Amino acid sequence: MIFRVTEHKIFAGLCLMLIVASLVSISPKLKDIVIKEKGTKLPIIVYHDIDNATQNLNENSITSATLEQDLMYIKEKGYTTINMTQLIGHCLKGDDLPEKPIIICFDDGFKSTYTQAFPLLQKHNMCATVSVVGIYTDHSTEKENENFDSLYMNWDEIKNISKSSFIEIQNHSYDMHNQTGNRIGTRKKINETEEEYCIAIKNDIDKLQSLLFDTIGFKPNTFVYTFNSNSKLSKKVLKELGFNAALTNNKKVNVINSSTDLFSLGRFHRTNDRTTEQFFENILE
Repeated sequence: MIFRVTEHKIFAGLCLMLIVASLVSISPKLKDIVIKEKGTKLPIIVYHDIDNATQNLNENSITSATLEQDLMYIKEKGYTTINMTQLIGHCLKGDDLPEKPIIICFDDGFKSTYTQAFPLLQKHNMCATVSVVGIYTDHSTEKENENFDSLYMNWDEIKNISKSSFIEIQNHSYDMHNQTGNRIGTRKKINETEEEYCIAIKNDIDKLQSLLFDTIGFKPNTFVYTFNSNSKLSKKVLKELGFNAALTNNKKVNVINSSTDLFSLGRFHRTNDRTTEQFFENILE
C-alpha cells in the first residue's frame, strides 16, 4: 500500500511536468506572457496647480494641505520618489531602483509649483518631475515687471528650482498646450500630411529643448504629452529628437521590465474630489 501511494505521487508529478512542458512547447507565447507580467510596479501621479483659496479649486488644483497629506501618505506606504532620469537609467543601463519607486509630476509650470510644492518636497525629502510649457514661461518672464500676476513660473524661477536635487525639468511642448483651433495638443490636424505634422511638432518641441538647455544646462530626456495626444508618428519624432521616454495620461500602474515601452507610461491625475486615502486606494499597495 505504501509503495502504491508513493508510486501514484511520482506518476502524478511526472504527468504535471509533461503537461507544463507540452503547454510551453505548443504555445511559446505562454512564457512571454508570464515574464511580461513580472517587473517593478511604478505608479506615476500628476498634479497641476496648488491653490489654498478653496473657492477657486477646480479639477486641476488642490490645496497645499492636501498635497502634504499625499506626500506623507506615499512615504507611510513605503514608496520612494524617483525622477525620470533614474527610471531611464534603470531601463537602459541597469541602474538600481528603490524597492517601491513612485514618480510625482507637476505639469504646466504653474507658479505654485515654485511657491507651494517645492518647499514641501524639500521638507519631506522627495523629488518631482516638473514639465513646463515654453510659451507660458516666456509670457511670464516678459511681463514680470509690469505688475503682472502670472499663473506660471518665469525663467529665473525655473532655473532656481532646476539647481535642486528635488526637481527635474522636462518638456511639455513650447506652444502645443491648447485644445482650440485645428490642432489639439500634439495631435495631427485633419488635413495635415504626415510630413507636415512631423515637421510642426518637431520644431515646437525642439524649440523648448533648446530654450531649456540654454537656461538650465539640461536637455530633457522625457516628453510629457499635452492632452494625451500621443501617436505612432509623435513617438517617431520624439525618438529622432533624442528623447528616451514619454508620459501619457492613461490611467495605469506601470510595470517596469525588459519589455516596457517607456514612450507610453501611464499616470493618475490628482483631483480635489477625493481624500488622500480614496485617491490612492487602488494605486498604492
